[in-house]
Amino acid sequence: MGIDRVRLTFSSGVRNANTGGLLVLTSFALRSTTGEPPSILEVNAVEGTATTYDVVFQDPITPGAWTSLI
Repeated sequence: MGIDRVRLTFSSGVRNANTGGLLVLTSFALRSTTGEPPSILEVNAVEGTATTYDVVFQDPITPGAWTSLI
């Protein structure tokens, strides 16, 4: 059991630094101090908002693991 997704809400609309469009899978990375972090499986813009994204992980993050989403 663990965390398999997070929902990020930004205070204003954000854009992909490379394309100027919506954020995509390569806009994010996971880093961990307790072993290999899971891969990010998908990034989805929440419909109806330019500020909220769901980031889905391939495998759950173990509760208590020190993992950073950047």
